[in-house]
Amino acid sequence: AYAADVSAVVRIRTIQRIDEGISALVNLSDYQTLRNGNKLMSSGIAFDWKIKKAEIMIGLNLNRDYLNNYSFELEQITRTEHIFKQMGPMTYNGLDFKGNFDLAFNYDFNENNSVGARLQKTGTFDSYSHALVDNRVSIDGKEYDRLLSERDDSYDHSGPTLFNVFYSGKSGKLNIDLNINAYSSSSIVESKIKENSEYDSSLSLYSSLNKSVSRMQDYRLVLAHPLGQGKLTAGSEGSRI
Repeated sequence: AYAADVSAVVRIRTIQRIDEGISALVNLSDYQTLRNGNKLMSSGIAFDWKIKKAEIMIGLNLNRDYLNNYSFELEQITRTEHIFKQMGPMTYNGLDFKGNFDLAFNYDFNENNSVGARLQKTGTFDSYSHALVDNRVSIDGKEYDRLLSERDDSYDHSGPTLFNVFYSGKSGKLNIDLNINAYSSSSIVESKIKENSEYDSSLSLYSSLNKSVSRMQDYRLVLAHPLGQGKLTAGSEGSRI
């Protein structure tokens, strides 16, 4: 028997589940290669929030790749009736500054049913390149011309973007797995070329603009049901470009 002054037999203190809460990851790197003076900076941050049956993940990464006065010897040989040879130093400068964003969500209705979605996006903040080439041209071993060419390229990349939705669960004894994906990407490259010929003192100017767009959607549905000692499986899948 318990005494009359006992106010509680068992005291229970609830604590947070180990797999619940918020976690964060931060990274930062900055280095330079000795061979070509390439400078690469990378930074990122990620959050993972788990609460009861839901989980939310957010990530952001930034990458900045800078190439300064990278020089190398360029050689090109074309063989037809004659042998054309171009050879000379090339100096290259460029910048590629990109970002990646990732957002994901999962929800477990119970141990047998869950749904989720994910969005991944890559974009370009600034991207360009500048090349300077001093070519000496020879035909069949005899010096023919000297070409000074300068090329500027600018890049605008909007994408790729990937969106995914899934459901995995059971209805009675029927197992259901559904995945839906949507993908899109676009790119614009603008080029400007200036070429000077020492042979005839001519100046040539070229410019081009290239744009590419791609899109795709696809889905996959799989149904499975126990049948005797095995199971019966059926499904469907499709895509559109």
